[in-house]
Amino acid sequence: MSEASYATIATFGRDLTREAVSRQGLHEFIVPRVRQHGGVVSGTG
Repeated sequence: MSEASYATIATFGRDLTREAVSRQGLHEFIVPRVRQHGGVVSGTG
């Protein structure tokens, strides 16, 4: 029997006129919080 697998998909809107601020928030807040969850293999942005 194979192990179960799953995926979580999230979509975030951003203001393209504030791209630098959006990227900073992504890398300083969202990515670290997602990585705290066990079993995270990869992500794309």
